[in-house]
Amino acid sequence: MSMGLNVIILRRAICLVQLIPKMLQPLCAYAAAGKQLGYKVVFWNSDDCRDRGIPAAWCGGAYFPDGGSLHPGKYVLGLRRA
Repeated sequence: MSMGLNVIILRRAICLVQLIPKMLQPLCAYAAAGKQLGYKVVFWNSDDCRDRGIPAAWCGGAYFPDGGSLHPGKYVLGLRRA
């Protein structure tokens, strides 16, 4: 569906990692919600992070291989014009 919006959509993987172990539980809940919505989500423990070159300070994370982002300024300006 096109609304004539001039936005930049970047199709890139997203990796959310945590420094604080107690913050892994909310991240797991976020990842589980994404899975229920049909997103591909892989949860990484600290060993998985090390295997991927993430520094030892990070205790775990969630990887969204089909993630992406858009330019927020262009999106808002497009919505204002629409």
